[in-house]
Amino acid sequence: MQQMVLDKWQEKIINTGGSCLFEPNNETDDIGFIFAFQTVEQKELIKSSRVLCLDGTHGMNYHGYHLFTLVIRHSITGNGYPIAFLISKFKKTITLKKWFSFLKQEHKEWSPDIFMVDDAGEEIKAVEESFPDSSVFLCHFHVLRFWRRKLHHKHEGNIDEYKETIWNDLWKLMKTEGWNDIEAQEQITNIINK
Repeated sequence: MQQMVLDKWQEKIINTGGSCLFEPNNETDDIGFIFAFQTVEQKELIKSSRVLCLDGTHGMNYHGYHLFTLVIRHSITGNGYPIAFLISKFKKTITLKKWFSFLKQEHKEWSPDIFMVDDAGEEIKAVEESFPDSSVFLCHFHVLRFWRRKLHHKHEGNIDEYKETIWNDLWKLMKTEGWNDIEAQEQITNIINK
């Protein structure tokens, strides 16, 4: 029953000019269930997309499936706009690479410059392996959450007297442009070790 519904959905997407990749249960390479799609409008917008956000929503139904969305900043509205979706059984690098490969086949000239991702290793690895010329950045929320956890752990939660200074310095670090990774890492380490 579920496959019949998804077959019809795939047919409708394709018949209206969109694209769809549907594999009900790919056991040969351990990818599992995947349903990836783009509407005709999304296919048009991806052509000029250079900066993308990859967002993963995990455990979205009672089967524990995952929803991945590629989002751009819309050139007219200035708001986030989804340009591709993936529903999958697994949150694996190989699954995401299959999706990216499908998108690259559909859009041969597509070459994003930057991916903003959550702090998820499989997402980062999939982007780096699929788009080796693209840069990968973590979103601010995940960077701040990481720093907060490190500060709390390093100082056993006892940072109250330094909290304002530390957070001001970390915000300055986050907003600074043009550093190389080694310099930024040294600065962050020095602040945390104060």
